[in-house]
Amino acid sequence: MIEGPSQIGHYFRPIYANSKDANGVSEQGPIIRANANRHDWTLEYNPRANSGTGNIIITFDDKTVSLPLKSDAKSDLAVFNRFGLLSYQRGGHYLDIYFDNLTYTAKKTP
Repeated sequence: MIEGPSQIGHYFRPIYANSKDANGVSEQGPIIRANANRHDWTLEYNPRANSGTGNIIITFDDKTVSLPLKSDAKSDLAVFNRFGLLSYQRGGHYLDIYFDNLTYTAKKTP
């Protein structure tokens, strides 16, 4: 999720939700400054981490934030089958984000 008060920048934070309303959001995250700088970021989902309940790790430049999934997040055999970026801003504000040179890698777990 990309959101936050514009006076300090925008937070880049991991969140998740499933169809049964199990969800989580990190209370912290790296800050994106309003400039034209390029940034490296990653999103990693490890379904076996956190004693098998799963974990999401985002990295933005050199800052990393981890979000452990709650025990009910993978109920009913929920799977991580998509991701997106949400620009959430109240009060009519919006944020333009541009992506270039994206690379996607995945590893099938046995």
